[in-house]
Amino acid sequence: MKRSEVFLSVVIRVRDAAPFIASALQRLINVIEGNFDFYEIVLVDDASTDATVAVISDLQQNARNIQVYVLTQRRGDNVAVTVGLDHAIGDAVSYTHLRAHET
Repeated sequence: MKRSEVFLSVVIRVRDAAPFIASALQRLINVIEGNFDFYEIVLVDDASTDATVAVISDLQQNARNIQVYVLTQRRGDNVAVTVGLDHAIGDAVSYTHLRAHET
């Protein structure tokens, strides 16, 4: 299957996702890299109270194209998507949020 040359931005709102963020992002990266030559993952942390940001920071050492923006107060989907879209540079943008029950 031919990979797309479209630059894909995936914007994801996360909150208290430390237990599952690494595996969820790895699955996402596998799917994206199988279909796109160029991509970025823009994570917006909505004031997590756990180690989500630390886990993401560790992932950034080995995974390419991951950005993280941290909100200091919980703001919800509307603000998180706005922050993510403001920083996304792709030709096409997809938005979602991760929750523990979605792993």
